[in-house]
Amino acid sequence: IEELDKYLDRALLANFNEVRIIHGLGEGKLYRAVHDYLRKNRSIKYFRFGLDVEGGGGVTVVEL
Repeated sequence: IEELDKYLDRALLANFNEVRIIHGLGEGKLYRAVHDYLRKNRSIKYFRFGLDVEGGGGVTVVEL
């Protein structure tokens, strides 16, 4: 989560509108932690799982 926070800060400073977070599928612990963090972050407008062409459920697409 600390690395995710740094990643999002850099993306915001670079004026990115959208980023992708690759967390894989596994047991779902990592994506749940990522989504919990994103829900609480005021810089995040919207997030969703990736479409099949974007990596599917192993990726979260984030609108900043």
